[in-house]
Amino acid sequence: MTQSTRCHVALPFTLSGGFLAATLILTACATGPTDGTARLSGTSGEAPATAKPATVVQPAKQDAGKQPSRSLASTPTGANPALPANVKAALEQALSCKSISKRFDQIETVLDSYGWPRDGSPFTLPAPIKLFGYETRRVALFRDGFEHRYRGYFSNVTLAKLKKAASLQMGKDKQTYGRNTKLGVLSASSGADGQVLNCTVDTKA
Repeated sequence: MTQSTRCHVALPFTLSGGFLAATLILTACATGPTDGTARLSGTSGEAPATAKPATVVQPAKQDAGKQPSRSLASTPTGANPALPANVKAALEQALSCKSISKRFDQIETVLDSYGWPRDGSPFTLPAPIKLFGYETRRVALFRDGFEHRYRGYFSNVTLAKLKKAASLQMGKDKQTYGRNTKLGVLSASSGADGQVLNCTVDTKA
């Protein structure tokens, strides 16, 4: 059983005119059992004291403009951002030797952000494009001078399948396959980086 401490303080009050002196005894500081109720004792009787209210702990408030933190583990990794639709369409049309977008000059700015070297060297797109049913991210573009070249590199398809998909015929050199299009000359050959699909456009024509 829990013990508590109480104190007894005697405060004498003597009435004037010889009347009987009265003594009021307040109880505070005495040791004895407690049942959660403080008592005040006197000659006129005992009365329970008012119980002290329990302390309520409020949860910490969050700043109105502060967003809850997110775990880094919830962020997907390794995902490739998609190419803008207009950039994807322009590249597929050019590398298929079908047409060159009138806004290709604007698309060059986007290609620069992907690391386009502008000297005809191959670079890697952040997402694949599809040429004659086969996907590739490895491309090369050369747009200076009077002869522009657009190339796609394929490492997961054979030359025989690529030339068939693009409807190419054996060339006079007996090494490459090609055909003329309304835009230029489309050809396919094997190289160190796999199969290469090339569109050559004569800008003077």
